[in-house]
Amino acid sequence: MSEQPYRYWAFISYSHHDARAAEQLRRWLERYSVPRRLVGRASPAGALPRRLFPIFRDRDELPSSAELGGVINRALLASRYLIVVCSPQAAASHWVNEEIRQFKAMGRADRVLALIVDGEPNAVDPAHECFPPALRWDDDAADSSTRTPIEPIAADARRSGDGESLARIKLVSGLLNVGLDELLRRERRRLLQLRLAWFFGLATAAALAASALVLQQREYAARERAATLSRLVENGRGELLAGAQMRAAVYLSEAYRQGVDTPALRFMLRQAMQPIDALTQVIDNGESVRAMALSRDDRSLVTLSSSGELRVWSQPSGRELAHLPVPDFASSQAFCGPLLSDDGSRLMFATVPSDGGAALLQVWSLPDGARLLQVPMANFNCTVTVPFSPDGSKLLAIAPNGRPTVWPLAGGAAWSAPGAEGSEATAVSFSADGRWLAAGYRDGSVLLWEPGNNRPVLRLTGLGQTVMGIDFQPAGDVLVANGVDGAMRGWTVPDGHIAFAGGHAQPIYQMQFAAAAKRLLTLGSDGERVWRTDNGSLVYASGSSNRFASSSLRADGEQLARVEWRQTVVSDVISSKPLFTFNVDATVALFTGSGAQLMSADPDGHIAIWSERFRPVASAWHGPRVGQPPTWWSPLVAFAQLSDGRVLSGGPDGRLLLWNGRDLVPVGRLADQGAAISVVAATPDGQRAAAADVSGRIELWDLASGRSLQRFDLPGHFISKLLISPDGHYLFAADRSNHGYLWRTDDGRRLADYAMDSRFAADFSEDSTHLAIGVQHRVQTIALASLTTELSESLAASDPPVGCLKFAPASDALVAMADDESGAARWVSLRGSERRQLSIDGATGCFKAEFERSGERVLLQQGGSSVSIWEPRSNRLLKLGEHAGPIFDAHWSPDGRFVVTGALDGLADVADSYDGKLLQKLAVHAGQVSAAAFSLDGVTVYSAGDDGRLQAWEAGLETRPAVEIASKVACISPWRLDGTALITQSVDLRNCVGAEPAAARKP
Repeated sequence: MSEQPYRYWAFISYSHHDARAAEQLRRWLERYSVPRRLVGRASPAGALPRRLFPIFRDRDELPSSAELGGVINRALLASRYLIVVCSPQAAASHWVNEEIRQFKAMGRADRVLALIVDGEPNAVDPAHECFPPALRWDDDAADSSTRTPIEPIAADARRSGDGESLARIKLVSGLLNVGLDELLRRERRRLLQLRLAWFFGLATAAALAASALVLQQREYAARERAATLSRLVENGRGELLAGAQMRAAVYLSEAYRQGVDTPALRFMLRQAMQPIDALTQVIDNGESVRAMALSRDDRSLVTLSSSGELRVWSQPSGRELAHLPVPDFASSQAFCGPLLSDDGSRLMFATVPSDGGAALLQVWSLPDGARLLQVPMANFNCTVTVPFSPDGSKLLAIAPNGRPTVWPLAGGAAWSAPGAEGSEATAVSFSADGRWLAAGYRDGSVLLWEPGNNRPVLRLTGLGQTVMGIDFQPAGDVLVANGVDGAMRGWTVPDGHIAFAGGHAQPIYQMQFAAAAKRLLTLGSDGERVWRTDNGSLVYASGSSNRFASSSLRADGEQLARVEWRQTVVSDVISSKPLFTFNVDATVALFTGSGAQLMSADPDGHIAIWSERFRPVASAWHGPRVGQPPTWWSPLVAFAQLSDGRVLSGGPDGRLLLWNGRDLVPVGRLADQGAAISVVAATPDGQRAAAADVSGRIELWDLASGRSLQRFDLPGHFISKLLISPDGHYLFAADRSNHGYLWRTDDGRRLADYAMDSRFAADFSEDSTHLAIGVQHRVQTIALASLTTELSESLAASDPPVGCLKFAPASDALVAMADDESGAARWVSLRGSERRQLSIDGATGCFKAEFERSGERVLLQQGGSSVSIWEPRSNRLLKLGEHAGPIFDAHWSPDGRFVVTGALDGLADVADSYDGKLLQKLAVHAGQVSAAAFSLDGVTVYSAGDDGRLQAWEAGLETRPAVEIASKVACISPWRLDGTALITQSVDLRNCVGAEPAAARKP
């Protein structure tokens, strides 16, 4: 075939994502000077010119049909060669593929050149493939199944390939149809002529060869560095998912320092840095700490050193107030205390000598250290849970004669309770208000006294064994005693009714009430237990422990700190799942009375004080259920976010509450619905909200005034889907039997009823003009003004039922998915005839569809333990989710970078929406996570479960400089990196905080 005249030397085909690379290539090619000796030489494409000009690149406007436009078609016909800029975006581009196919159809398949700028050729993962199908396959085959693969001629501009410079020369070699060596030699000669005379050519060639070797070594080093960084990130991700935040921080901060700067890394780093950022203060006790105690007001801390030194510290200044040696401590076989009075002005400590003599109890005044009392006391069990009266003026202990005794510390006669006839007291305690004195005895009885009154108010029985510990609930209305064999009883005060019974299989050696909740921690050699003191139910249990274990219950009873080997673990009490791990060696851990801080002491005597940055950021409680929901329904918490950042929630207690957002501080309460709430909804502008309860009552509210606007009743219907149109004029509800109901909100008129394929298949358009619904196995859009059907389509030829659907943000498209195992999904353009079809393997229905804000991707919650992200225009599909059970909710982050999923396993997982990798397991609930979503600003994740809790979790991105992060991690973490492996290092936490305790970053 004779050559026809050409207008363009080459046509550059590219994806718009690669426009910059294409433009740079065009400029370079048009400026390239063809070697003089080659100008005029004959080639299959004609005589070689002085310059390769012009090059066609302009492809900004294309028709919407499947055929190429006339301008593009003519440009292809007038081009000698086709250069394809190859990347994953080009591989997915319909137009790039069509341009290749059209050019080949002109009989020029041998003049197609490829330039790889990203991705991988012939990749195992289709998401990384850089060659469009028309480059990889012979399109002339009639049967697509018998197509033969093609090895395209490609120059690789990636650093791991030829590099940009060599790749461009390779392209010129193909365009001129001359050997690559000819062009390379010309390049070398040009450089030599600029620098040296011709007789230094050999030396220069050697230098160029050496340079090439160096370049090769650099490229190898770059590949190795990229692999190292990838290992650092993956190791950090694995440690974070395992709950080892401090270990994860070492890996992630190093990757950050070396230049990895992605949203996923910044998210994980923010999570990993939380326990490190929690360090606010370090006190140097000088030697190992055996025990610690705080005054009730948290202003004084006392430590017992291994040598028997008592030190008292002022908080939060960390200033030492007193230093009191304990005589004969080394020869003691046991000790009790130290304990402080409520205001920290008195200190008690008792020792039991090893020779069997009487225990010695001492009391000092603080800060002067003057001894106020030194008396013998019973040595069988010297433990006194609350020894001081509230004003610190009196001390309670057991005298050697076995009688509970109160000593005035300012002088005067002691008072002894008459006691139980024929039995010695073995445990005593004051109530927090000083009104009551309780004593337990060898015979198992418990007596309640008013101090100074010789007649006991109550005699309590039922423990059946020698009493070893006794304590009052902080409010003073419950008294708990435990016996020598681990039995435990609780009685109401002062009526003496049994509140609960329980215990351990082994002796209990620690009891601690939560200061602000009705919960009790007990610790024995068979582990820890946390009990509800209102009904005695067990809410937390751990494995075996030892006599020297240290545990502390937070004031709200929600979290427990436990010292394990070389670390302190903070766990969620209700779910029993770990929240934080402080990977620093510890001997004692203690929550402050307010719960705002955690104190831990290491073997070197350093007392680290950690702020309350223990996940979650905040927690709210929706109490016990009201009414009697159906037995198949788990009483869950539902919530909706308002445009001003507030959160509206409802739960099993029937309350509809407003919270300020991240801190979950209550800011409003709507009237109680009277039955457990099943679902809530709000308009985008936050002006109106609706809530449905399990009795079938739906209430519509004006949130500005807190006034009820309308009430809609469906007696006997359990509502599980509730929508308010964006303009607030329509309300839609669907019940568990898949019946839908549409109302006008201004007058309360019920407009229509629908027998739906699924209660989840309904949505209002963004402009409030249409309702989309799945009815009779078809997707229908209904004009709300006329209630007429405008669109009616089946999802697939098999005509499956519709499981879920959603309008796109601009309401120009709609997506729907089947409610069966077909996995059929369909994307419909509402302003044209364009359609996209998909079938998802392993689907068991669909419960939610949600578009990313841009409308380019859609999240499909298709049942099972994973969700899918579908990009309809490129038909790409990504599955993500690693839950141990079905997923109940899924949402995008506001910027589309992440997806949060909540599931039956009680966790809310955050995953990268672009590669599907799990980044963090955030929420911990006892039971399922019924709802999980990012806040509107993307820095918080809210989760709600059937344990009655609404929780807020840190979800922001790390913003501090890499050098600051690395410095902080290196100082606090007991590990450092050797290559990509962690090795232990010694740390001195005193160097890691500034002079001010509040130096840590605030959330």
